[in-house]
Amino acid sequence: MKSKKNDFGLYIHIPFCSKICHYCDFSKTSKWDSSLVKSYFHVIEKELFLWREKYLKPNQISLSSVYLGGGTPGLFAQEYKKIAAYLENILQSDYEFTIEANPEDFDEKKLLIWKGLGINRVSLGIQTFNTNGLKFLTRAHTAKKSLESIEILQKHSFNYSTDFIYGWKGQSLEDWQRDLDTIASIRPPHLSLYSLTYEPGTPIGRAQLRGKLESKDDNFYTDCYELSCGFLRQLNYVHEEVSNWSQKGKFARHN
Repeated sequence: MKSKKNDFGLYIHIPFCSKICHYCDFSKTSKWDSSLVKSYFHVIEKELFLWREKYLKPNQISLSSVYLGGGTPGLFAQEYKKIAAYLENILQSDYEFTIEANPEDFDEKKLLIWKGLGINRVSLGIQTFNTNGLKFLTRAHTAKKSLESIEILQKHSFNYSTDFIYGWKGQSLEDWQRDLDTIASIRPPHLSLYSLTYEPGTPIGRAQLRGKLESKDDNFYTDCYELSCGFLRQLNYVHEEVSNWSQKGKFARHN
């Protein structure tokens, strides 16, 4: 998509999580209460107000995309009310407003609140449909819950993306193929398929450094990647960039 002059994307980080996944190296915390959340959102609102008044004035600069990342932004709903109000007059008519969410934090009521605030895209952190994989990645949801979340999104014709990870301990190429087969049955508008990395500051990274865990070799990652490329090409997905694929017309604008 051709960008417009003074066309910007805005990223807002929400660092709060109900639990910390052992592979995650993003800025986050599971030690928070309602008071800290309220204080954090107040700071974001104040910062956004200042930026809007100085730089993001209507008819001068417009936003083509907004992305709520984390952490786990999907933990919250009405908390975004002031943020949405500040953004309302500076969003392009065809804007993309994405929120990251986990299946266990997701329900129909929350989706409708987000929709009412102008959020029009969900990035759903599934990671895998495999029970052993979910356990290794310390995810709180089940494959069933992931599928239920997707059903809600499809019911409301909501634009969405799904995240998956390959390379977890014990995973076989057949396991990855089964995840791809399930993806084929769902046909998400957009896909992010990531190879697992053992970052030094994470629990799995520290376990690897102590010799308690061993990552997959490069050949396995290559096989998973090439399998994904060929499989998704047959499904007519467009290879948007290294780890992202989309149906035609469903490119992730914020990428």
